[in-house]
Amino acid sequence: MNGITLLRSIRANKLHHDIGFILVTGRCGPEIIEEGGRLGLNNLLRKPFALRDLRTAIEAVVGPL
Repeated sequence: MNGITLLRSIRANKLHHDIGFILVTGRCGPEIIEEGGRLGLNNLLRKPFALRDLRTAIEAVVGPL
């Protein structure tokens, strides 16, 4: 299962619809960004990434750590 498929599954479940979702991907084409946006993607992190980038992505979704 890839990240977009997982996001689609999470958003389809009413109990988990509002869970924040950060897609971590090595392939970040326009189709992934468009589909993620349509599904309510909260943030996106491109691989490879530094730890500070992960922290920034998480804080953008949940607030300061």
